[in-house]
Amino acid sequence: MKIPTDLSKKIDEEPTLIIVAGRQDAVLYKTNKGTVVELDEFIIPKPNYGDHKAEIKKKAKGKTTGSHEVWNRDNSDVVKYFLKELKRRIKKVTGFERLYILAPSQTKNKIKAALPTAWHKKIRLIIDGNYFYRHPLFILKKIVDNEKQPRLLAF
Repeated sequence: MKIPTDLSKKIDEEPTLIIVAGRQDAVLYKTNKGTVVELDEFIIPKPNYGDHKAEIKKKAKGKTTGSHEVWNRDNSDVVKYFLKELKRRIKKVTGFERLYILAPSQTKNKIKAALPTAWHKKIRLIIDGNYFYRHPLFILKKIVDNEKQPRLLAF
């Protein structure tokens, strides 16, 4: 897909990799020479377990006064599988100078940790939010807008 000229002047200086991730889904885009190309996309489905129940009992003076069941949602396995799949798919990606990550605050640090250490120097910006279902041009505009904003530097 062609990048409009107003965006290509600001973002297309060098080959760029953009990782747009949700909680259990991700898409990889690469921009170069005025075009944006989707390299890969994957979605990890939510598990549908019926046995994830915990029974809560209320007791007073040694007698049960009531009880109810609560659904336990253990998403740690889904996140582990997502990160494993992300590592597997980014091994194929090469030929970029800058890296942008758009991910929710719960997963952005896990995604950064899953990247190869050589890629950490290439990270230009990490943006909070789930932009997985957004159009690539919206994502590029979001990156350009966030690069304009001054950032506080920690000393």
